[in-house]
Amino acid sequence: MNLPIWNWLSRNKLKFSSAIAGLLLFYIVVGFLILPPIIRHVAVKVLSAQLDRQVSIEKIKINPLALSTTIRGVLIKDKDGQPFVSWDEVYVNFQLSSFFGHAWVFKEISTSKPFVRVQMNKGGTFNFTDLITKFSTNAAPAQVKTESKPIALRVEHLHIGGAVAAYADFSPRTPFKRTLGPLDITLDDFRTDPDNKNPYAFTGTTDAGEQISWRGFFYLSPLRSEGELKLFNFTLNKYAPLYQDFIKFEIRDGAIALDVNYKFKLDGTNLSASVNDTAFALRDFKLGAPGDSNNLAELPVFGVAGLSADLETRKATIDSVRAEGAKAFLSRDENAAINVVELSKPSVPNAMPGDGVLLLLRSVTNAVAMLLNSTNQWRGAVNAVDFTNCAVHLEDHVNSRPARLDLTEISFAAKNISNLPGTNLTAELSLRWNKNGSIKTIVSASFFPPTADIEVDLDKLDLGSLDPYLEPKVNLFILGSEVGLHGQINLTTPDNVLPQVTFHGDTRLDNFRTVDGALGDDLLKWDSLQINGIDANLNPQSVKIKEIDVNGAYARLVVETNKTINLLNALRLTNTNSVATNETKIAATTTTTTNSALPQISVGAIVITNTAVSFTDHSMQPNVNLAIRDVNGSISGISSEQLQHAVVDLHAKADGVGPIAITGNINPLNSTQTNDITISVKDMDLTPASPYAGKYAGYEIAEGKLNLDLNYELVGKKIGFQKRHHARSI
Repeated sequence: MNLPIWNWLSRNKLKFSSAIAGLLLFYIVVGFLILPPIIRHVAVKVLSAQLDRQVSIEKIKINPLALSTTIRGVLIKDKDGQPFVSWDEVYVNFQLSSFFGHAWVFKEISTSKPFVRVQMNKGGTFNFTDLITKFSTNAAPAQVKTESKPIALRVEHLHIGGAVAAYADFSPRTPFKRTLGPLDITLDDFRTDPDNKNPYAFTGTTDAGEQISWRGFFYLSPLRSEGELKLFNFTLNKYAPLYQDFIKFEIRDGAIALDVNYKFKLDGTNLSASVNDTAFALRDFKLGAPGDSNNLAELPVFGVAGLSADLETRKATIDSVRAEGAKAFLSRDENAAINVVELSKPSVPNAMPGDGVLLLLRSVTNAVAMLLNSTNQWRGAVNAVDFTNCAVHLEDHVNSRPARLDLTEISFAAKNISNLPGTNLTAELSLRWNKNGSIKTIVSASFFPPTADIEVDLDKLDLGSLDPYLEPKVNLFILGSEVGLHGQINLTTPDNVLPQVTFHGDTRLDNFRTVDGALGDDLLKWDSLQINGIDANLNPQSVKIKEIDVNGAYARLVVETNKTINLLNALRLTNTNSVATNETKIAATTTTTTNSALPQISVGAIVITNTAVSFTDHSMQPNVNLAIRDVNGSISGISSEQLQHAVVDLHAKADGVGPIAITGNINPLNSTQTNDITISVKDMDLTPASPYAGKYAGYEIAEGKLNLDLNYELVGKKIGFQKRHHARSI
C-alpha cells in the first residue's frame, strides 16, 4: 500500500532536484558564458556615447559562484587619441551575506595598473571639462530629501597596485609634464560605520625618482583623519616650467623632503586641523641668473624640525631651524639695480603664472586670508635657530670705484623666539668682516614688553671697502683702518613713558691712513684714536665721554702750484664762492636747527700724543716746508653746560726746535661763553719762511729767530687779541 506513495514522493523529489540543478546550471552558464559578452558590448556602447570618447574593454569575466567580477583591458581614449583612463584588471568580490544583512559587503576590490591622464590646456580648461559641463547640465534638479542613514558598506580588502597618473600643463610658455607612479594603495577593513577606524596606506614614486608615502586612518561620520605624509627627493628644477614665465632667476639644483603628521576633523561647517612633529628639509639648493654660470645663492643644508600647529588654539611651535654653508652674492649695477630684485621681476612683462600654479596660489592665498581674518591672534615660538658657516658677498658698482665687502664665517644661534608674554629671547651672532675684521653680538630680549640687553664687539673692521661711498663728498682713499667697538646697549620700556635706550662702552679707530685722491700723497693718518667710557642716553638725550686719546696723528697740508689746497681739494670745497642753492639753504637751516637741539655732551679729556702737522707750499720758489712736531697735551673738561670751561694745555715744536705752547679756557659747545686762548712761540726758526719774505718784503731771510705771545678772547663772532713779538738775529 505504501509503495505507490513512496514512488510518487521520489518522483517529485527527482523533479524538484532536476529543476534546482537546471536552474543552477542555467545560472552558471548565463553567469560564466552569456552575461560577460553582453555586458561588455553594452558597456562599450553606452560609455562611448556618454563620454564622447572611444571606449574599449578587452574582457569581462563573471564568476556567479564566487559572486566576483573581473574586468580586463579597459581603455578610454581622449579626444586627441591619447589614453585618458585605463587599467589592466579590476577585480570585485561581492559577499552573499550582503543579502541577509544591512551592510553591503565586499571581500575584495582590487585593480591592477590603473592609469589616468589629466591635461590643463591654455585658458585653464582640462581635458575632461566637457564631461563636467555635460553631466552638470543634464543633471536633474535637486530635490529636497529627508535625511536618511548612509548606505552601510564594508570592504575587507581594497588594493590598487601599479597606479600611474600623468599630468600635463600647457598653460606655461614651456609645457610642464609629470608622471606620478607606480603607486600602491591599500585599505583594509573599510566600513562606513561612524565609529569605525579605517586604516589606509599609499606609496609611490614619480618619473623623476621622487617618493611619496601616505598612511594613517580615517572615520566617515563626522569626517576625520589622522596620519603621516612623507615626500622625499622632490627636485625643484624639474618644476621650472610652472614658474619660469613670471620670474627671471633659475633654480639650478635643490631637493626638498617633507614629513607631516596631521589630524583634521570636519563636523558640519566646523573645521579643526593640526600638524605635529613635522619636518622639512632642503638640500643642495642653488639659484642663479640665466646666462651666468655663477650662483647667486647656495644653500647646501636647511631644515625645520618639530613643527607643530593647531588651527583651533591658534598656536604654532618649531623645535629647530637649521642651515649650514649658505651663501648669497648680492650686487648693484651702475644704474642702482640690485640683482636679486631684478631677478624677482617677471621675465615677460605682465606675465602670469600658469593656470595650474594660479589655482594653487589662490588656494594658498585663501588659506592665509582665513588665518589672518581669525579673531584670535596666533601665538608662536621657535625654540632654536642655528645657522653656521654662512657667507654674504656684496658688490656695488654705482660709484666709479666698486665697493666690495665679504662677510664670511657667519654663525647665528637663537633660542626662545616667541611672541608669548614673558618669553626671554637669547641670540648670538658672529661673522668675519673681510679678512681680519670680526663682529660678535650677544642679545637677551623680550617682545612683550620690549626689553633688550645687547653686547656688541667689533674688532679690526676695515673701512677701505666702503670708501667708494665717500667719493661724491670727498676725494681721498682709505688705505688702512681698524674699527673697534666694545659696549652694551640696553632697552627698557617703563609704563606710560618713552622707551629708554642706553649705551655704555668704548670705541677705537686704529692704523687709520688716508691719501689724496689726486696725487696719492699722505693726507691724514694716525696710529690710534680711542674713545673710552662712552655713556649715551636716548631719553633724555645725553652723551658722556670719559676720555678721547689721539696717538701718532699726522696731517699734511699742501698748497699746489695752482694755489689750491690739498685738504680743500680732498673735501671738494675748492669752489667756495658758488651760489647757494635751495638744497644747501635747507641743509644749513636743518643744521642750525639740529645744533640748537643738541643733547647734553661732556668729554672728560682729549689727550693728544706724538702728533705732527706738515705744511708745503709748491706755489713758491723755492718751496716752503714747515713742520710742527711732537704735539702733546690735553683738552680737559669739555661740556655743553653754561658755566663749564675746558682747559687747554698743548705743547709742540716748530721744525723740532722752537717750542710752541697753546693754553687757555674754551667752551666750544656754547656760543655765548668767552674763550680765552694764549699762544706762545719761542725761538722759532724763520728761515723756512724765507720765500714769503723774498716775495712780499723783497728780502730773503738768511737766519733769524722769532718769539711770539698772543692772547685771544673770542665771544660768539667777536674776537679781540693782544700780541707781543720779538725777532732777533735776523
